[in-house]
Amino acid sequence: EGFHLSILQKLLHGISEEEMSQHRTYYFILFTQMKACGNELMNPHLDREERFACASVCLQATQQLVQRGNFTFASEYLDFGIRLLENNDGWRECYDLILALYSSSAE
Repeated sequence: EGFHLSILQKLLHGISEEEMSQHRTYYFILFTQMKACGNELMNPHLDREERFACASVCLQATQQLVQRGNFTFASEYLDFGIRLLENNDGWRECYDLILALYSSSAE
């Protein structure tokens, strides 16, 4: 698990938001690494900003999936993003992001 977390951290810090929006496959590469991290990513001691960045990637990837009509995977991404924040005071620390995740999930 530590191996995948290390890769994920390097990718998060090495890819700009502009690059991600231009190359949509980055969202899916990042999500694959997030899933491979497993419970290690849910650790409340993990850097807060990294959890927020991962949850944001989940939301952005969901938007791409919904545009393509892939609602099953979109739901999986949203659930993962919500889990990243809900156990770590996400409502207090990153209200807009967790609200967007829950709102998208409700749709």
